[in-house]
Amino acid sequence: MERSHGAWPCRAGCDACCRSLGAIPSVTEAELELLWPAIHTLPDAQEILDRIERLSPLPPIVCPLLDRDTGQCRVYEARPIACRTYGFYGGRDGDYWCDRVTQHLEGRRDTLIAGNQVAVDRERDQRLGPSIDLVTAVRRRRRTGRFTDV
Repeated sequence: MERSHGAWPCRAGCDACCRSLGAIPSVTEAELELLWPAIHTLPDAQEILDRIERLSPLPPIVCPLLDRDTGQCRVYEARPIACRTYGFYGGRDGDYWCDRVTQHLEGRRDTLIAGNQVAVDRERDQRLGPSIDLVTAVRRRRRTGRFTDV
């Protein structure tokens, strides 16, 4: 992308998407298995889990894993696929990126070959199992110690 469209705005220090999520991210059990211990390494883990459980499904949503002072993800190495792919994918209902990317493209959207977020999500679920929203996943894990209600 950078060869054809210049330095892409999605990089360390940019937290625009994390401050205005369009929906609560979905995670699979495999992703939660990485994310759960990463959250628990943080000194305010319980506060973060409480913040996740209080997330409203109405956008804009601020990611509860964002360090609001530095603009960096506090669990970057364990972040879910939804976070890893955001900013690079288009969808049938619109593009999944922030205004910074739109401005960067400056009317050249038709020159960009974006990935398909629906296909990424489908492939994730096929390979890693079904996904559920992060709020539900955390509530279940805290209540039952498991990802599912079964």
